[in-house]
Amino acid sequence: LPKLVGSDWIRSRVDQLRPDVHVFGHTHFPWDMWVEGVHYRSWPLMTPKERYGIVMCWPTAVAEKWLPLLLFDGNGRHTPKEEVCWYSNMYELIERCPTSGVMFEGTAQLYCPNAPTLPRHIQAPGRRDTGLLDSKDE
Repeated sequence: LPKLVGSDWIRSRVDQLRPDVHVFGHTHFPWDMWVEGVHYRSWPLMTPKERYGIVMCWPTAVAEKWLPLLLFDGNGRHTPKEEVCWYSNMYELIERCPTSGVMFEGTAQLYCPNAPTLPRHIQAPGRRDTGLLDSKDE
């Protein structure tokens, strides 16, 4: 994934503009983290199979409704991090290194079985022990 997500051009543009928030997509993963003062957020629509997997792993009203993500509240403050954004928790658990090949266990099983992994019980404590591989195509 490190070779597929982001680019040197995007990084230099974000560094140049210094936005409050950088909204991105196409990763299929809900993401919410701060890096060097910039709030990075992604709230993908996802495929039906991915949405089913999210709801089964994290059965909350937010996951089930999956409404558009509110970035700022009425006072212009960043909204709180959604707990379903556990993918971005990875860098609270291991060092953030853009060239690292470490993936979440379920992601590696789907896309890159030989990649080094971060086990599910570490990546999302409290999450149900099911995932995208356990979901059904709908």
